[in-house]
Amino acid sequence: MIEWTIEKNKATGFSSKTNTLSAGAYFIHRDVDTGFSSKWSGIWAPENKLFDYFAFKINNTWLSPADVSKATIRPWKIAYSHEPKNCDFQAKEMIFAADNGVVCLLSLKNTSKEKKEFNLVLEAAANIRTKQENWHERTYNTEFNEIRKCVRIKSSIGEAVFGAGRLEDIEVNFSGIEEYKDHYPQSKQRCFVPGAYNIKITLDVNETCDIPFIFTKNISDFDILHTTWLDCLQDADAVFAYNENTANISTPVAGLDRAFVSNTHVLKGLVNNAFFGQGMFAGYPWFLEFWSRDTLWSALGLLDAGEFETVKNLLRTMAAFQQKQIPTQIMLDGTAQYYSKDVDPLFLIVLHRYIKTTGDREFAEELKNTINTIIMGLDAKGGLVSNNPEGTWMDSIERPGTAIDIQALWAKALENQKIGIGLKNTLKKFWSKKDRYFYDTYGENKEMIKTANVLVPLMFGQVPAMNARSALKTVKAELSSFFGIQTRGTKEKGFDPQGYHTGAVWGLTTGWGACAFLNYDMIDDGIECLKALAYDNDRFGIGALSECVDAATGALLGCPQQGWSSGLLVHATDSYLFGINADMIKKEIEIEPKLSNDWGHMYRHGKKIGNSSFDMTIDRTAYGLKIKIVFDEKNDDLNCKLTLPSEYVKITVNGTLKTKNFEGSKAKFRMDEVVEILAKKADV
Repeated sequence: MIEWTIEKNKATGFSSKTNTLSAGAYFIHRDVDTGFSSKWSGIWAPENKLFDYFAFKINNTWLSPADVSKATIRPWKIAYSHEPKNCDFQAKEMIFAADNGVVCLLSLKNTSKEKKEFNLVLEAAANIRTKQENWHERTYNTEFNEIRKCVRIKSSIGEAVFGAGRLEDIEVNFSGIEEYKDHYPQSKQRCFVPGAYNIKITLDVNETCDIPFIFTKNISDFDILHTTWLDCLQDADAVFAYNENTANISTPVAGLDRAFVSNTHVLKGLVNNAFFGQGMFAGYPWFLEFWSRDTLWSALGLLDAGEFETVKNLLRTMAAFQQKQIPTQIMLDGTAQYYSKDVDPLFLIVLHRYIKTTGDREFAEELKNTINTIIMGLDAKGGLVSNNPEGTWMDSIERPGTAIDIQALWAKALENQKIGIGLKNTLKKFWSKKDRYFYDTYGENKEMIKTANVLVPLMFGQVPAMNARSALKTVKAELSSFFGIQTRGTKEKGFDPQGYHTGAVWGLTTGWGACAFLNYDMIDDGIECLKALAYDNDRFGIGALSECVDAATGALLGCPQQGWSSGLLVHATDSYLFGINADMIKKEIEIEPKLSNDWGHMYRHGKKIGNSSFDMTIDRTAYGLKIKIVFDEKNDDLNCKLTLPSEYVKITVNGTLKTKNFEGSKAKFRMDEVVEILAKKADV
């Protein structure tokens, strides 16, 4: 079971951790100690914030971060245990996000020695604003709905609603003493408290009562959750339990196993249905736009997680906004910006991978005009792609010349075409024999600054192995921190461990590093990158991966929950560590597992390709490897290309020694519902 239990003590860093729960249309960002310590804390229905905070008073005692003893976190819900001193009750909060709002289930237990009446007060502070705003002067109107027992708060830009879910035998009152408050969660904010929401309840000795409180953006969503909140919770429990048990990994690194499952959930929680189509937020709590670059890197993980229809919808939305190029970002109001030069090739890469993984040829035909427009927009002279200095993912710095990552992305996007082959060949111009490394950019004034951007052609396998391994040794020596892969080498000009694009560690670059190391059989180094990501998964936005951290101290520098960090962890694990890549057009699946010499096993359960899924287990034995692949249905029209390390020279499939389709450590065979493979080493 994927779960974090964090107790309140200095060793756990309790007060510095946060958690974000999302169902796409709503999310809540809160401190693990129940505080709402920043302007980003609270309940959101993008693009608006709804509530800055909420708080409970039981009789004369406010529940607060000071009395929280522990937090128990699962990827879709979080529970807090309150232990206020000198009180005759115990209290717990359990929070989850649903499609129609956020629910806080407050559990109250009478710990006194007699039957007792409790007066419960909910204070909910509305702050209906966009993410760009801080303090504002808008006023609010309040209405208490006697039938629904909810409070409606309206402003000129939106509405916020809160109240208790349907319960029997409780008395609800609302005293509308309105108050506007300035408060300072890191920056000055103005919130509105419409009054006190009161519930009176009588409990016998040791009796517990669960009271659901619902927060939504309108009355219709409140009406849905008012009666269905328990069904929503039970459905979410069931769905995640099913996914957790059927689509997971098992390796000797428990943190990686946990991170793989939790981050597939994070990716799905970033998907949002806008009025113009489905999109994906770059990260919570503040990247509340559809950044195409982030979406496309994240989509590689979504595809590996089997979220095929979601990826199709995301591509369709981006294509609908194409104006000579795919947009850099799409706002929730339907406006878009266009300036990045890596988005177009990334779009083609993800589209091609989607088609291969699903066999959906028709979608390529649907996007035929989009594809042609992208290819026609390629500006390449002398085999070098043209890009504007500020048009790369490193948009805080200028990179004059041709950026190596842009060149590599276009070479990958067009790899089966003559022009793509030419772009790949031109990558040799970026190689410095003197430095045994690649230039970050190529142009008249090229300068050797060792950056992580060279990992892009390496993860795609676009350079000779000798040069690639030489560069990766430098990455390991000069760009590797305990926390992952830095954007710039420690010895380089302008290096700053806190520099956004000049030295910080990113989930993106660490994910690239995992792919690149594994691709060139530097397996333990690739696993170290995955371990760094897994470590991050337990640190800040619990159960999610951050944007970037200080390379020296590991302090959080960016967003605590970043989509492409999650996407690259899933992608590196599935497509590179387990080495599973499907081509359903050719009816082929390629499997090239990278089992560390220190590992005795690695299992992948519930891997989806096309309309099927399968489990794959790999165990090390005294003579070599035992691999078992079990499909959920018969797949005798699917061929498998298996590639193992060179020391495995004798491969038996379902009891038959392969000779005709066998060459060294490689074997090709027809899949079946169950396939058992034995691979022996040369000296056994």
